[in-house]
Amino acid sequence: LYLDVDLICIGSLKELYDEELGDNYYIAASDSGITIKDLSRLGIPENYTYINNGVTLINLKKIREDFSIQQIIDLIIKQSKDLLYLDQDFMNKNFYKNIKVVSNKYNWLVKTCKYKDMPYKPIILHFAGSNKPWHDDISRYEEEFIEPYYKILELEGKIVYLKSLKEKHLLNRKK
Repeated sequence: LYLDVDLICIGSLKELYDEELGDNYYIAASDSGITIKDLSRLGIPENYTYINNGVTLINLKKIREDFSIQQIIDLIIKQSKDLLYLDQDFMNKNFYKNIKVVSNKYNWLVKTCKYKDMPYKPIILHFAGSNKPWHDDISRYEEEFIEPYYKILELEGKIVYLKSLKEKHLLNRKK
């Protein structure tokens, strides 16, 4: 299971981890920011889903059976000039036929809408893009996302390092 660093996990990953991989190379959620133009740029037919690889269950056994490291390196070198979102584009361009798409609750892109407007409770919040939980400019996420995260850290006794960061956020909110 691969997880980007700009995620906050607010639920169990057991259900995702237990997903049946079958003949798929990857299991991941769709990326709502991708357009038909992006699919066309990568040579992906419109009836396939472009995934966001910030949360990806990887079928290492199948990949190792079907590809050598050198084959992957050669593909990366050959395609590098065409890849705008690098590893994500590479994964989608080359493996789109063998990607199982799961619910976006496993990779909810925070920039898409507010927590209270979500159609279901997400399990993973992904701060893809420029707004990150550790930036000073995220006060709009403070109440919905950051405060519950600090509460978890306080309960686990890991708040010492982040206490000054929390105070900095609270000061910025008062300005």
